[in-house]
Amino acid sequence: MRLSKSSLWCWYVLGAGGLLGCDPVFTVRGQVRSPADAGARPIEGATVVLQCPAATTTIGTTDARGEFEFMSGGLMNPACNVIVSKAGLASRTISVAEACSSTFMGSCDQAVVSAELEVAPAVSSAPP
Repeated sequence: MRLSKSSLWCWYVLGAGGLLGCDPVFTVRGQVRSPADAGARPIEGATVVLQCPAATTTIGTTDARGEFEFMSGGLMNPACNVIVSKAGLASRTISVAEACSSTFMGSCDQAVVSAELEVAPAVSSAPP
């Protein structure tokens, strides 16, 4: 794992001898697309949710490139999950621990998510 730019700046400030409002910031960003066998196209309008033990936060929706980004104060609990969904497609859950790409003081401060959403399986409405 590597340290993010904000983490390196904080270490620099701490090393310089001061705590000048150096609060950690958690970032989760990523891209949502169709599977490779379906052309690996970006999926616009997918809903992205951050689900943690204490709270659930809607991050937003993906843009035309299938990308999203969310920043929040503090460090991220590795027990949190990023859930990506869109009507007609099977949702995907990615753990922050799995997606963590950099740490600060032993906790995740940046997660990068790459999610493929496949067509949801058809649900039969016929009685058994």
